Amino acid sequence: MNAKPLFNTTEPVIGIRAVHLDLKGLPPTPTRLIRLLDLFKLARYNAVLVEWEDTFPWKTDRRFRGETCYSEETIAAFHAHAAELGINVIPLVQCLGHMEIPLQIDDYAKLREVPDRTDGLNPLAPGAIDLVRSMIDDVLEPTTPTPRFFHIGGDEAMLFGTHPDTKAYIEEHGKAALYLKHIEPLLDHLIKKGIRPILWHDMMIEWPEEALTRLSAKADLMIWGYQETPYNTQGHYSIDVVKRMATAHGALWGAGAFKCGESGGDNLPPADEREANILGWVRAADEFKMKGVCATGWSRNSSSTPQYAPLDVCLDLILQTGIILHDGKPHSGGLEACAEALDAFGGERDSFKERRDAMAHFEATCNAAWEAVRGFRHYLANLEEDPTRCESGHAKPLLAGIKIHQNRIEKAGKELLSHFKGLVDDAWIERLVKSQAVAIAHEYEDLK
Repeated sequence: MNAKPLFNTTEPVIGIRAVHLDLKGLPPTPTRLIRLLDLFKLARYNAVLVEWEDTFPWKTDRRFRGETCYSEETIAAFHAHAAELGINVIPLVQCLGHMEIPLQIDDYAKLREVPDRTDGLNPLAPGAIDLVRSMIDDVLEPTTPTPRFFHIGGDEAMLFGTHPDTKAYIEEHGKAALYLKHIEPLLDHLIKKGIRPILWHDMMIEWPEEALTRLSAKADLMIWGYQETPYNTQGHYSIDVVKRMATAHGALWGAGAFKCGESGGDNLPPADEREANILGWVRAADEFKMKGVCATGWSRNSSSTPQYAPLDVCLDLILQTGIILHDGKPHSGGLEACAEALDAFGGERDSFKERRDAMAHFEATCNAAWEAVRGFRHYLANLEEDPTRCESGHAKPLLAGIKIHQNRIEKAGKELLSHFKGLVDDAWIERLVKSQAVAIAHEYEDLK
């Protein structure tokens, strides 16, 4: 019997269906990066939002390049293959928050909002706009054909307005005015090139309507939210926020997630939660006539936090998300049907399942180790808080058990490494493993 087709509708329910590549953690090898475009085509995505970060071969400053950054030839091949497949590339360069890549370098310390923090750019610092403009142009140079859209981030600027200069500016003019003072020259720069800018929405939630309307002439807003849906959250992407943005701005996108580190380190995203989230954005996109929906796939919460959830254990979710964005509902056969369909992606069904199982084993091993640490700390706290209880010999075997768990993590990590050969550089998988093993080792030493 033939397998049921992946797609049941001819016309997609969402016009622009973008998938996100967050390359600041566990970046695919050059060959795999280009090969993933074929999976995106199979899933009927017609755009890919690429957050290059330190994997880009920067010319603005070579110190922005990470140790396994892609070559110019790889970047060119990526764009050429995307064009062959009819997938539009939407580059993303941060412009305000999440600026660790340049700001961690001492020469750029004068551009920081807070002297000892590298995640926030001071929008009033001389040279701040020039730096971002140079980075935008750097990424645009190899992006062929010229992209229709360019995402400049602008989200989660947690330090915004904390520098004495920016604080004084906001007190006199307001937050929206400072944001626009920084952003508008960058928007104008892209518009002159015939490119429509995109910004994340979260910094504009409290803006007056006139500021939102002013921005609508120059940029689209991508409303993001990765837990639940706009219809059942009270957060920054609640349905009330979406309605207000739609009324005052209008040019909107939605952004859910096929993976986002739900607990700060989940390596196998919970499928039911991910599907519900994307379905919520499909509903909102229809109700508010959004231009498109982006399925984000985060590899770290920020540049300085641990890596999680490699792309190659999420191939079934990438497919299922693409089906939802196209048909408006998941495949009736669920993720198992999506995994089976990976035979059409270079016959990867079996290898994918093996990778997923290896990751599940690694994650379970790590969770068991942390549970052992928690149990031992609880045991010690009980002895401290209840002096009538004396240590009766349990501490030594409990402590030894933590060391055993550390060894198990390292063993599971070696198995994991073998399943990612050729997909992710060994160094990144090794760091994923060591970040867990070393943390448990520190707990063991602290508890001895």
